[in-house]
Amino acid sequence: MRSGNKVNQILHKISKDIVIDAIKNNEAIVLENIKGIRNITKKGDYKGKDYRFLFNNAFPYGKLEFQIKYKCAWEGLPVIELSKKDTRNTRK
Repeated sequence: MRSGNKVNQILHKISKDIVIDAIKNNEAIVLENIKGIRNITKKGDYKGKDYRFLFNNAFPYGKLEFQIKYKCAWEGLPVIELSKKDTRNTRK
């Protein structure tokens, strides 16, 4: 219970800082659909079991996204959601 409260506190601070920064710079927030992100680390990728554990189990991506969205709605800041199709091949 205690660690859950600490995680929620950190997520609120991070999401608040993201929204405040976007407001200061007069920008919108763009979020990508990251469904399946936990599948990109597998045993044998030379990252180490601690890294994989933290990446797969310890970071609540959905909770952070929800907090950013509701804080943006509260402030009237636009949130643009992109699908995987919209972001395909953008790393090249």
